[in-house]
Amino acid sequence: MSLIFRVACFFLFGLVILLNSFLFFRYAEWGVCLSNIMLSIGLFDLVLLIATVSIIKKREFVNPYSIYSIFLFLLIYSFLPLSDNFFFSTELTVLLVLSVCSYLIGVSLNVKKRIVAFPVFSIRTRRWAYYSLFFLCILSFIYEVTLIGYVPLLAVLSGNFNVYSDAGDSMTILHTFVLMSPILLFWTLLLSKQGVISHRTKKRFLPILIFVICNNFGRTSLLMLVIIGLFYIDFYYKLSFKKIFIGMFSFVFLFVFMGNIRSGSTIDVMNEVLQRIGKSNYETSIFESYLLSYSSVNFYKINEVIDQKQKLNYASYGKNSLKPLVKLFGGFAGSEDTVPEFQTQQHLSTYISDPYLDFGMLGVIVLNVFYGVVANLLFIRYKRKDDPEYIISWGIFVFCILMGCFFNAFNTMLVWIIYVSNKILLKNGVRLHCNV
Repeated sequence: MSLIFRVACFFLFGLVILLNSFLFFRYAEWGVCLSNIMLSIGLFDLVLLIATVSIIKKREFVNPYSIYSIFLFLLIYSFLPLSDNFFFSTELTVLLVLSVCSYLIGVSLNVKKRIVAFPVFSIRTRRWAYYSLFFLCILSFIYEVTLIGYVPLLAVLSGNFNVYSDAGDSMTILHTFVLMSPILLFWTLLLSKQGVISHRTKKRFLPILIFVICNNFGRTSLLMLVIIGLFYIDFYYKLSFKKIFIGMFSFVFLFVFMGNIRSGSTIDVMNEVLQRIGKSNYETSIFESYLLSYSSVNFYKINEVIDQKQKLNYASYGKNSLKPLVKLFGGFAGSEDTVPEFQTQQHLSTYISDPYLDFGMLGVIVLNVFYGVVANLLFIRYKRKDDPEYIISWGIFVFCILMGCFFNAFNTMLVWIIYVSNKILLKNGVRLHCNV
């Protein structure tokens, strides 16, 4: 065991002790139940240990275990009764335990066989597919700008902070292609490297895509940009802890900044708004308020989904987990499908609700095992560093896990289009056979 490793372990252990002490005394001073505080701290330390061991064993900072630990940290934070909505029913507790265990089992199965086989398309087909997606993105952006009557970035620079509200009113199905702009940026870089598009095309298209990204004030695009950007750097260069920290810090800063733009408010006013959303009577910091209103409350909402499902004896039999196919082929929607609690993407009841609505506890087990298997498979392919296709595939999967405390991103049209398009554009049957 090297001296550097020992020092790092000692430093990490010290940080954990300090963090545990800070959390305990902070929330104990507020009068929060001590058993909830101790449970949260204990589980936090356990998940941190599992994540740390996975990083050391797999030699990758981002792996199927460590990335899921972020979802678990947010879940554990919700065990603190800081909200008036705080409630974990027996059914919800069982549902969460099954979800976590099933995902971890899926990862530990260590499946290495390819699940779906895609054909390899010609360079010409890949080039035209890229051009089609690029122009769909740009035309969709122009259409949305026409609807709201101004360019969002220019409006913000001139002091109009009502951009997000106006843009939200203009969103149509075409907005999916606008949200793809960060992925198109990296497809442009990767296809240029493979010779599918010319260097001149890359130089012309990149500034346009950057402009579209800068005008998209949704934090979904921001998260995709940061995640895929970090994996792109890691694949072709060397991703140090410093670069990861800078990327995470930049995301958090821009996340809060965009939140202020959306509300047109100061930090203090935004904090009060978030406290009201989270229904908290405590003087939480802006960071705690974000955690409470953007994750904890969403876990509590699953109770409402469970109650409505049991009350109506409802089962959607795959319609929720396969929403893109249902929308594409116009699947039948019954009266019960329109119940507000069942609109999981609007209701924001985490990624767990959809499989539960489809097939109950069995759906949660099967889908989470599947997600775990896919996570491990994509990670193994990416770790080889011989196929750029998995920069996007693994990155999008990580994106879906990080969005898991909000809604189920796995079953969105955006993710499905990106995954299929990525196979068409980047699958070429050629391996690099070296780390570059």
